[in-house]
Amino acid sequence: MSARQSWHHDLCDCMGDCGICCCGLWCLPCLYGDNNKQLRGSGAGPCCLYFWLSCCVCFIAGPFREELRERHNLQERPCGDCCVHCCCSPCAVCQEAREIKYQRGHGPAGFLVQQQAGAMMPGSPAAPYQQYPPPQQFAPTRY
Repeated sequence: MSARQSWHHDLCDCMGDCGICCCGLWCLPCLYGDNNKQLRGSGAGPCCLYFWLSCCVCFIAGPFREELRERHNLQERPCGDCCVHCCCSPCAVCQEAREIKYQRGHGPAGFLVQQQAGAMMPGSPAAPYQQYPPPQQFAPTRY
């Protein structure tokens, strides 16, 4: 196996992407849930789990960080995965979101959706928003 590569963003590089930083600041469980959705395709469960079990977040988010590292061949730094989340989970979740965004090579992680080849895929800032049909209008009912 090749040597592990460095993370593309430092742990405390929160202002490198203000959108992710703001999401991490005001709704950290939502950002964690979005990271899970991007990596694992999971639903709202991880978001709720992160919110309700925030006292032991290092045991919830540590294995996710390990999976992200293994998938993208990243170094375990600055320390162990559980330890990073134990010491500074908000910074770790933001770093993970920035890394997922970097690895996918496109815009804000999961916030835009693009229709491509019949499948729903995360889009880029230049991609159009998904078009929904206009709301159906009903004629008034006479009784």
